[in-house]
Amino acid sequence: MTTRPDIDTYRLIFNRVASGDFRAALLQAIETSEYHRENIDLKSSYDDYECWMPPTPISGFAVSKNHELVNVFSGVCGVGSSAVKCAQEHYDYLHLNCYDTTFLKNFYLKNDFKIVDVVPSYIPGKRDVLFMEWHKN
Repeated sequence: MTTRPDIDTYRLIFNRVASGDFRAALLQAIETSEYHRENIDLKSSYDDYECWMPPTPISGFAVSKNHELVNVFSGVCGVGSSAVKCAQEHYDYLHLNCYDTTFLKNFYLKNDFKIVDVVPSYIPGKRDVLFMEWHKN
């Protein structure tokens, strides 16, 4: 992950984008980042998701019809929180699952998600999985 002083993370605007464009940007992030390779499960299609990215595809996220937040990614420090804040502005409720890593757990807790369940070794031999929710007040 890099730092880009030319990007104002507080003014970054996310727009709805085509599912193919989102998948291509996410695939690029996975191919260039070991962190993303280890923590993001690429879907074969995002046609059933609302996909969001800024005009420069440095970050993004997708939301399913049942409000599952998936595949939050960022190649620039600080932009991931902007992505989550955008999702929280557009949806009244979000839920997600993620691997139980210190970074991911703290990232989502910092963004007001609550842990509602933990599944030990969700995939045999892998890390635990956290299930989290966020509700607009």
